[in-house]
Amino acid sequence: MRLSSEPEQIYKRLICINWIFSFLATIAGFIWGGFRFGISVAMGAGLIVANIWQMERVVRKFLLYQMTTKKIIGKILIKYFIRFFITALIISFLIAFRYANPLGLLTGVLMIALSLFVITAMEIFCRFFEKT
Repeated sequence: MRLSSEPEQIYKRLICINWIFSFLATIAGFIWGGFRFGISVAMGAGLIVANIWQMERVVRKFLLYQMTTKKIIGKILIKYFIRFFITALIISFLIAFRYANPLGLLTGVLMIALSLFVITAMEIFCRFFEKT
């Protein structure tokens, strides 16, 4: 079972824009914040990209099977919380042992929020002008 083409295209654009913003933020981090800050931005962005990729894998896997809605939601939530806990441990480890700059990590993590905002604005803009 495949997702319909429109959500699939939105997802692909989201990932593409996220990679672009993450790359630009990492370059800016290296230029204005130094090596450690730039690496921290890259780590934060990479962590979020890995989380999104894993979530996509989980959702696609469960959509392929004919399960009841409660089973799907329960299993996805369990995997989500496990992934959330592991991500929190990784971030805590990186900050506690001073492998990463906290502000750089936050900047990298927030690239997905910026990407979501841009994709949403693009979709609203396109749909608004499509109907007029």
